[in-house]
Amino acid sequence: MDYLRKLNTYYMARNFKKLIETGESLLTQHSSDEKLLYLVGIAYDQFALQIGNDKEKKKFQICAMRYFRKMLAMDGHSAQANRGLGLVALHQNKFRQALEYYKKAYAINPKDTSNFTSLGNTYRQMRKYSLALMWYKKCFSHKELRALAYVNLAGLYQDIKKDTIAKQYAKKAIGELSGKRDAYSIMLRHRMQELINQKPLKVKI
Repeated sequence: MDYLRKLNTYYMARNFKKLIETGESLLTQHSSDEKLLYLVGIAYDQFALQIGNDKEKKKFQICAMRYFRKMLAMDGHSAQANRGLGLVALHQNKFRQALEYYKKAYAINPKDTSNFTSLGNTYRQMRKYSLALMWYKKCFSHKELRALAYVNLAGLYQDIKKDTIAKQYAKKAIGELSGKRDAYSIMLRHRMQELINQKPLKVKI
């Protein structure tokens, strides 16, 4: 659908405010479109991350959850709705709750490769690094996920202070992302370059 394609361009440009405004307007005519509900819910979640005030941030997260729960009311076995709720929980640091939602999403649709990253991110936040590593590495069997897998692995190894390995994965990520000009890919390239440029901290004894 043309309107979904338009909203996806806003998403790739990280213009979540515009996505919310346009999506809300479209929902007056397409209130049962699950893909539209999901995109608007995701936009609310991502926009919340840009807000410094915790009280205001929570308002946007509540809006995101409202759309994902509406999807569940329409289809109790919606993998996307569970994944959306998992994402909000993850961003609220409710890791066990996030894991529960992501596991439901994976059980409903184990072929949905986005679950690999979602579960990996959650285990990483829980500091269960071996489990995070297992899920991230599943992404390598899908070419379109390779760049994100390298990004996540770079971050994981940075978390556990293995800087040399982290930088190796960061360089691979940049290689995979080269030539991509959407805002998300550019942001990831900058993030990986910053990781590479970081100097190890000198520990005073």
